[in-house]
Amino acid sequence: MPHSNHPYTAAQAMQFLKEGNSRFTQGLRSVESMMRSQDLAVLAEKGQKPFVILVSCADSRVPAEILFDRGPGDVFVCRVAGNIITPAMMGSIEFAAQQFGTPLCLVMGHTRCGAIKATLQSTIAPPSASDGVSPNLLTIVKEIEPAALETKSRYKNLADPQELARCTDEAAYVNVQHSLNVMMEKSPVIRSLVQSGKLQLAGAVCDIATGKVDFMKDAGAKLNAPLSETRREASV
Repeated sequence: MPHSNHPYTAAQAMQFLKEGNSRFTQGLRSVESMMRSQDLAVLAEKGQKPFVILVSCADSRVPAEILFDRGPGDVFVCRVAGNIITPAMMGSIEFAAQQFGTPLCLVMGHTRCGAIKATLQSTIAPPSASDGVSPNLLTIVKEIEPAALETKSRYKNLADPQELARCTDEAAYVNVQHSLNVMMEKSPVIRSLVQSGKLQLAGAVCDIATGKVDFMKDAGAKLNAPLSETRREASV
């Protein structure tokens, strides 16, 4: 659907994402999205009204609009390593939800996430001051740590590269749920919008080897639930 002034529901927004990702994984692209560069002047003049707020990792292998076959004006993208929720990220989400009435906020992690893998490794061998690790990088690790520790508890030997890889991918799901929980816990604005039915929160994980997005079943229903309840379960 093209950008417009009429509102979409969260269910419609989710359907647009699923259909777009299906096209992408089949090597297809809609004529509409290819032609959307012509809409830039209209968007500049009349403003934007994105149908989804997408919180995703900054990894270059997860190109937001391309994965969902969308064009300019469709997706309000907030990207940061590890798709963590910082105060600035929350402010961006609040802005889009309030300013544009965007009905859906999707937090999307991805497989083989370097930020999650580094966090898992740091729980095994914490960096010391002599390692020269940037304090800014450590703030990212700190935000991912709850999900990393929860997932790590189910694995016995992360020194094994294959087991570390499996743990990293599972932790991506847990980390998405953690980010959703943080939004509800720390943002009265987001919490109010969700409780009033004006905003729906959802989670997903993208397989970087295929580009297929796995929409997490009931992620929004598990807000503030223990992280251990989060599982790799795709919605039908």
